[in-house]
Amino acid sequence: MGFPKRSSPILHEMLWGSFRSLGWQPDIVCEVIGKSTMLRLVGHGIGIALSPAWVKSLSSKSLKFVPYYENAREIDLYISYRTSGDVKEALAFFDAVKYVSGEATRS
Repeated sequence: MGFPKRSSPILHEMLWGSFRSLGWQPDIVCEVIGKSTMLRLVGHGIGIALSPAWVKSLSSKSLKFVPYYENAREIDLYISYRTSGDVKEALAFFDAVKYVSGEATRS
């Protein structure tokens, strides 16, 4: 999940620019405007999300937030996913992000 360009143009461009600089793009199948809506969808297992770090303060304990370091100099971004149930797709995506960004350890 991601934010549409019209609702968050700076975050959208920073995120997509970082992916382009790494030579890939995730397959975003759902865009949401509300950060709390995004967290609820992730909490129900309907994907994973890239969000600003402050969104973590809105979250329940059932979500895990992992820093996405590519944009650390500009804005703190985290990958969030639920911690219970079937999370293998989320972990596979996280491993792909780590691989592409050169990160070696999972937080």
